[in-house]
Amino acid sequence: MAYLYKEPKSDKWYIKIKNPATGKWEAQATPYVRGNPTHDKLARMRLDKTRDEERKSRTFEQSERWGVWVDGYLERTYTNEGTKGTYGVDWVWLNSYLHEKGIVVPRQVKAAHGYDLFEWRLIHGSKEKINRNTAKKTLKLFKLLMTHAVKVGMAEFNPLLNLGIKGQEVKEKEEFSDEDISTIYANLKPRDITNWKYVAFQIALYTGCRISETRLPIADIHFEDEHPYIYFDKPKGSREKAYSVPMEEPLKPLFMELKKSGATWTHQKNPKVSSQEFGHFLEKIGFKTEAKNLTFHGLRVTRASRLKRAGVSERDAMLLLNHSSETVHRVYQRNRSEELRQHLGKVLFPKPPVDKKEFLKRTKKRKRTV
Repeated sequence: MAYLYKEPKSDKWYIKIKNPATGKWEAQATPYVRGNPTHDKLARMRLDKTRDEERKSRTFEQSERWGVWVDGYLERTYTNEGTKGTYGVDWVWLNSYLHEKGIVVPRQVKAAHGYDLFEWRLIHGSKEKINRNTAKKTLKLFKLLMTHAVKVGMAEFNPLLNLGIKGQEVKEKEEFSDEDISTIYANLKPRDITNWKYVAFQIALYTGCRISETRLPIADIHFEDEHPYIYFDKPKGSREKAYSVPMEEPLKPLFMELKKSGATWTHQKNPKVSSQEFGHFLEKIGFKTEAKNLTFHGLRVTRASRLKRAGVSERDAMLLLNHSSETVHRVYQRNRSEELRQHLGKVLFPKPPVDKKEFLKRTKKRKRTV
């Protein structure tokens, strides 16, 4: 229990309180001078308030401390293993921060902790340099946990909302040119179903799907109907967003060969490492430089851009790319300004008045010319 004590070298009252996270006693200075009757009373009032907070903290610590409920919350809320794993990593760092700062329960969280966590995360991580988006992702989990805490009565409000912290500006993904595609084909050896990079590249090139979605169950590739199609059962790991697209002709030989081989999946590469490995491949063939920085996700942008140039409507392009409104909309808007240029000058307005002296000069010049 907290108590008042006298610091030998000071005339002020101090309050000693035990940090519930570390178990160590810490001193809190007060502005109240010992021996002053009014200040002595105020110091005791401060002590009573501290003890009330201490009692509340002890009650919360048993049923509401982070370690009791966060793991269960993540398990129940996120069914996708990838999302659960990502938030799991963020929770490791967030939990480390909360322990370091002595924040035992949600009620102790203040808006200042949101800003503090962001700065703390920038210098704490498995890499030498943590970018702003990574730090913001950890902060996002903190916000989600606090929102849940408010819903179940573990906090009165969420102080982490609307902090206004900006992430790192995301660079526009570059489009693959015909020359780039030919270069990749030339370096993808062997060019057959035994090479997962070749298979994944082909599928993404003609569907615009993400690299994790190129690992398809062969059972989801349908030839039996009059119009063959591909069924994406778990795009981005969620069955709620399942969709199907008609099969492009160049993909038919690839899928037929995979079916004949008895394969159960289009390829066996783990989605957690496929993006990194394909990135190393692009770097190896010279596509990771200041002049050219291609990524596998750029195939999605390439597909959207070529659909646009082929005259496909924005609505249909969204359907073909699984309603990827962000990617498709950005591509279509990028090209729309050029299309609209033809309408410039069709709406006219009065010109601004000209200075009188300047007008007379121009009139004289015109007369001389005549």
